[in-house]
Parts: sequence; structure tokens; C-alpha cells
Amino acid sequence: MKKIFWFLLIFTIMNLSFIPLLALYGLSVCPILRIPGFAVGCAYAGSYIVSVLLTNTILITYLVKSRLKHLPLFFQNRPNLIYVTTYLLASIIGLFVLQWILGLNHLTESRAPEILGLASLVLGITQAYGLDWAIGGLNSSHSIDLKNFNRSWLHHALRTMAPIGTAILILGHFLLAQSFLQTHVGAKPASTDEIINQTTYVILFVIVWLILTYLFHFLSERENALKVNLHLTKLEEGLYDFQSDKKGSWGLWQSLLHHLNDFSRVFGERTKLLKSFSRFVSDEVANNALKQEISSASGREEELTVIMTDIRDFTTLAQSMKPEAVVSLLNAYFTVMLDELVKHSIVVDKFIGDGILAYVETEAPSKEPRMENQNAVNAALGMLERLKELNKKFQMEGLPIIKIGIGIYRGPLIKGNIGSSAKLQHTIIGDTVNRAARLESLCKELNVPAVITQEVWNDLSEEHKKHFILFEGRSVKGISEVMNVFGLKT
Repeated sequence: MKKIFWFLLIFTIMNLSFIPLLALYGLSVCPILRIPGFAVGCAYAGSYIVSVLLTNTILITYLVKSRLKHLPLFFQNRPNLIYVTTYLLASIIGLFVLQWILGLNHLTESRAPEILGLASLVLGITQAYGLDWAIGGLNSSHSIDLKNFNRSWLHHALRTMAPIGTAILILGHFLLAQSFLQTHVGAKPASTDEIINQTTYVILFVIVWLILTYLFHFLSERENALKVNLHLTKLEEGLYDFQSDKKGSWGLWQSLLHHLNDFSRVFGERTKLLKSFSRFVSDEVANNALKQEISSASGREEELTVIMTDIRDFTTLAQSMKPEAVVSLLNAYFTVMLDELVKHSIVVDKFIGDGILAYVETEAPSKEPRMENQNAVNAALGMLERLKELNKKFQMEGLPIIKIGIGIYRGPLIKGNIGSSAKLQHTIIGDTVNRAARLESLCKELNVPAVITQEVWNDLSEEHKKHFILFEGRSVKGISEVMNVFGLKT
């Protein structure tokens, strides 16, 4: 509303300044108007301008409040045409008001309607530029072919050059009228000084009018530039859901905002896809997939600390529950477990039924095994603590409590994209994975919640070592050699 106020104030002053200018211009081009003189011309023009201003203000108020909703769709989609037409309609009403108030047959006996019509045209153009800055396109959904640069540029160029074209029209009209008066039989030719004075008035009027009209034009340009700047700032902040409002924009600005909105939408979808993809793979894999297409199977050998978890007797448990209850229980369990794993830089490789296969992420494989093993054990301890809290919630909801087993093993494995060119899965495979799974199975036999190897135990802090019991010379199914393993105290 603040911009509407400033527009109406500037536009009103501009209209009032037309009163003496119209009187002088009328005297210059129409001998009939010279008879009543300048004072009568000002009264005549003043009555016209004031009546037009009042009518125009009422119409603008209606347009702002109705937001063009009561107009046909053709006009709703072309607000600039409405802004010009509004002033022209007010001008027509103003002419009939003069006819009624003054009782002058000015519609047929002089060139006054022609002069006033020309004034209405230039003021209507100024109003279109001003209202476009002040209130934009309201509810307009009209747009040009945004993907066609030439059309966008042409629309932009025509809008920018329209005031100059109108100024040329005014000057041309004045010169033709003067030429007609100088050569018309019966007309009194103007002196050189009169012609110079008259021409000076018209040129000054055109210059002032161009300055005011382009003032609104460039204010509108600034509004569009601010929209683009805001959109780019939002993109820098990572707010890819942001969409710029194209209403009130035009030409290349409208096309640019359209493409920025498309860019935000596509980049936002790509970001969401990356986030969703990151739920299934590590950040390293997701970023690699973002940088380049992964089209072939590949892998490399690394030494990692692997974690394997499983719910004890889940098959029997699930048989006694409804399917929806099983899904609800698993979702709650996985949510809590994954939240704890992420805290300790653990990457979830996959879900195997009710089991979780994960490994400790590292940027320098095999360089800091001590910290990796400590992180794995910290994650296991955290998972067991979170499970106690979760079981309390399950009891309150009438769900069975669950027990889990955790196996931790460190060793060499293959990490990479396994499969074919049609279907790939990023995973870890190798004897280390199998051994972690065997250790997890050993939890039930040893009646402990977690089992780790001697190597992992050696890397723990003295405080954490106290939480484990040594089981010497254990034969583990699927592993040929006898192993020393450590079970977590219950």
C-alpha cells in the first residue's frame, strides 16, 4: 500500500501540472482555443483533469480491492492493458463531464478532444508503468513463451521503447499540426518566436513526461532485479524449495525467474534424491554418484571394522504377532538403532531381514584401527542402552520386548559396487563379513549381548575392557581356527 500511495501522489501532481501545459498546447495548435485565452484554457483543462483524476482513483481502488477477479480472463491476464484502459475510460467520462458542466459543444467544434485524447494516452501509459511497479500484475497468470528467448527479448524491448515511441508520436503530431496551421487558408500564421516558444513547451513536456514514466519503469526493473537477487541468495543458503513470484514481472525478467524456479525445483529434487540415496549408502558413495555416473561393477580391498546385529528368535516372535505390529516394531527398532549408529560414524550397509550389517566409516583405511574398533564398541554399548528404553515403550504399547546380539570383527574385505551394469549394489563382501555374522550368532550360545575378537578388545580403553569377559579357545561355526573372543557382561 505504501507504493500505491507514492504512485497516486506523484501521478496526481503530474496530472495537475498538465493543466497549464494543456492550455498552452491547445493555444498552440488550435486557433479556436486562442479566442477564450489562457485562463479559460486552464479552467477547461482543470475541470477535465480533476474529473479524470477522481474517476481514475475510484477505478484503481476497485481494481486493487477486486484484484481483477470480476473481469474477463483476457483482461485478468493483461493487467497493463487494464491500467491504460482505466485511464482512457476515466478520460471519456471526463469529456462528458465537461460537456455537462460547461455546456460547451467541445466534442465537435474544436480540437480540444483531440488534444485531451493525446494527453490521456501519455498519462495512461505512465499509469501502466506506475501501477505495474506499485501493485504488479495482481492475480495475473499470463506469461509469454518463456522458453523462447527472442519473444522474451522482443517483449522486453517493446516495453522499454514504448515511451520513446509515444514521445515521437507527440512531437510528430505537434509538427504536423503546426505545418497545417501555417499553410491552411484562412489561418493566421504563427511568428517565428511563437513557433520557437510553442516547440520549447512541447519538448520540455515530453522530456518531463519521459523522465517520470521511466522513473516508474526503472523502479519496476529494480523490483525484478531484487527478486532475482533474493532467489540467488536463497539458493546460496540451500533453500531449494524457494519459488519466486512471477506476477508483475515481464519480458526477460519473467523468463529469468521462470528458469530460476525450474532450476530450484530440479536442484531441490536432486538434493532430495541425494539425501534419500544417502539413507541406503554412505555419504562417500552418494557424493561419488553425484559427481559421475556409476555404470559398472567395481570394488577395492580395505580393512574395516564390521558390525553385525540380529534380533534373537525374531522368526518365532513374528509368528505370534499381526503383520502390522511386526512392521511397527521393526520400524521403531531400526529408527533407534540407526540413530545410535550414525552418532559413532557407523555406515549401515544393508538390512538383512531383522538384522543390520554395518561398518565403521573411515577416510584413511587401516590407518587408525584403534579408533575404529573403539567407535564400533561404543556404538554397540549405545545400541544396547537405547534398546532398554525402547523395550519399556514396547511394554507400555503391549508389544513384546526384544533381545539382540551384536558381533564385531575387523579384517580385510571388498567394498564396492557389486552386480551388473543393469543393477548394482554398493556393499561389503568377504570373509570378514561372514565372521562378524558368526560372532553375532555366538552371542546366544555364550548368553551375552555382544561378542568381539581379541584384536578389537586390545584396542579398547582400559575402562571399556572391564566390561568384557574372555572366552578362550572357542570354536566358531564356519571358522576353521579356534578363537579367543570376548563377551559383553550382562
